[in-house]
Amino acid sequence: MTGKRIGLCACVAAGLGFADFASAQTALTIPVDAPAFVFSPGNWVGDAGRGGARFRQTWNPGAYFRVTWESDTTNTVPTLLLDASAYDGSFNPPFLACQLDGVWTANLRCAKEVSVPGMDPRRKRHLLTGYLRMSSQTKRWGSEGVSGQNIVRLTGLRVAAGSAPVADDACPKWALIVGDSITEGVGTYELEGYSHRVGQAFRALGCEYAVSACGWSGWLFRGDNPPGDVPGYYVVSNSVDGAGGQYVDAGSRWNKIDSLHSLLDANGRISAYGATGQEPSAILINYGTNDAIHPTNASDVRASMAQCLPALRKAAPRAHLFFVAVTRRAKGETMTNRRTFLRRTAALVGTGVLSVGPARSGAAEVGRPAYENNLRDRLWMWGHDSGVYDGPKGVYNIPLSAPISMADGIRSMGIPNVCVIRDGTPGEDYRRQFKDVRRVAWNLSGGSNKSYRELKDYVFGLRETMPNLTGYYLDDFFRFGDRPDFDRNSETVPAPAALSVDEMRQLREETQAYRRRLDLAVVLYTHQLCPAIKPLVRYADVVSLWIWAGADIQRIEENFKTYRALMPDKPTLLGVYRWDFGGKKELDQAFMVKQLDYAYRLYKEGQIEGLIFHCTPLCNKGLAAVDYARAWIARHGAEGR
Repeated sequence: MTGKRIGLCACVAAGLGFADFASAQTALTIPVDAPAFVFSPGNWVGDAGRGGARFRQTWNPGAYFRVTWESDTTNTVPTLLLDASAYDGSFNPPFLACQLDGVWTANLRCAKEVSVPGMDPRRKRHLLTGYLRMSSQTKRWGSEGVSGQNIVRLTGLRVAAGSAPVADDACPKWALIVGDSITEGVGTYELEGYSHRVGQAFRALGCEYAVSACGWSGWLFRGDNPPGDVPGYYVVSNSVDGAGGQYVDAGSRWNKIDSLHSLLDANGRISAYGATGQEPSAILINYGTNDAIHPTNASDVRASMAQCLPALRKAAPRAHLFFVAVTRRAKGETMTNRRTFLRRTAALVGTGVLSVGPARSGAAEVGRPAYENNLRDRLWMWGHDSGVYDGPKGVYNIPLSAPISMADGIRSMGIPNVCVIRDGTPGEDYRRQFKDVRRVAWNLSGGSNKSYRELKDYVFGLRETMPNLTGYYLDDFFRFGDRPDFDRNSETVPAPAALSVDEMRQLREETQAYRRRLDLAVVLYTHQLCPAIKPLVRYADVVSLWIWAGADIQRIEENFKTYRALMPDKPTLLGVYRWDFGGKKELDQAFMVKQLDYAYRLYKEGQIEGLIFHCTPLCNKGLAAVDYARAWIARHGAEGR
């Protein structure tokens, strides 16, 4: 009897069909205990404690794994093998997001087999990184002696036969990120929660990281949909004035991974994978919101925070500890603005953990000058060449004046940054004017896919020659007129635009892969605000929001609230027109006053990153709106938040 017939008989005996047998002949399964697999520290358990040969499982959104292998063929789609037996139909299975050879695939619903597209045929070595993107807030923790059900249980990766797993090592330094729904990323798209971004910054610093976060949870408050089965973080009861009381270990999770597994090693130290000597280098905790908004004993919350600190210090003696707390306004109002929270958290992390490990070359979060704490440093001007829109042949009735360069225009206004919005590929003589400009953003598209293709190579080349280039713009991005009957209320079918969703995703990946940080920005007008813009704007780092018609300035506050309802956390530069382009006439100074008064308020509240004034050719025409803006900048430029 031949070997193939023996194998076929064995498959039949095991209850497998011919298709299963054929797959076995053309595929290799990399098991989870292979050296090719690396799992995020502090997140995963197995069939033998924290390890084992059969599976690894986690309930933590944000937890990740990566696996590396080499193959001479791409005719087999890599397939994640999961144990889906715990999914009993009472909840939706979790979703994964995966990156294979630089190609992202989101919303991969967990099932027995999950195929991951994107394998690059030009590569011999392949890298797949998977993240638990989201899961329903129920049945995740488990109970005494019983595992949670709403988990990802990975058993291996099936690749082409003849492939060779490539050993990888986890970085010894790691960070633990703990929190509630904000940290879990509830309500965000794909992996846009702040914890993932902070985690990627840690990766750039040469560290692994763990996200241990749960919606509804707090220092004392239980996590997941009430009554919740995830314990509070560090539970203390019966305290007096924030002191004393009894620590409740059974009701606490600071030292546990799930209901069955400890986070501590044999010496009582927090451990990445269960062995000794694997303590984290940094711990970031964002708790307090749910304890503040739900009925909780205030004394016990204070006692929990006070007693947790020495417990963490004992369990991680060398770790940097960060506590993110709910802040309050001067009038006692709770600060619930998520963008303010994100900004302050980023500042906290950025100044506190840079000593955790050496930065890797090519880290995408390095090299962009951070804004100073004054308004002037956050001001930009939209740059056009003189004669493009002004003069007797212009369609907007803008009067002609002596030519003024973009660099001279921003200097005349006391503005340090410029957006270079023009067609063509000018040479070094033209670009020399920007040598001393603090920040430059260059136009990457003039409102069409054709212009994007024509400009892309040139603008990407500027990254090598202009150290002050901090990003690029997709001007007049949305093209509603191309398909007037599109569904403005759809959040899945995008509005017509210069780039498709796939092109935006690729552009963002290319931008993030560059060795220094650059921002991808899109232009958005208030008359374009609708849910259908979301599938595309999600890939932008920055939005510049503009009001086309001067008369529409009367609705600036209403429009901005509509915008924030659609894009609650998107970094935004507010566009400020100084000519009524919609009305083709000089802008009334009263409209300029209203624009800047509201912009000043948004800046002080942290709702916007800064302002962009339109545009450089207007600076020497003696316009009342321009003169008012110049005086306003001089008056407020030195003010911080």
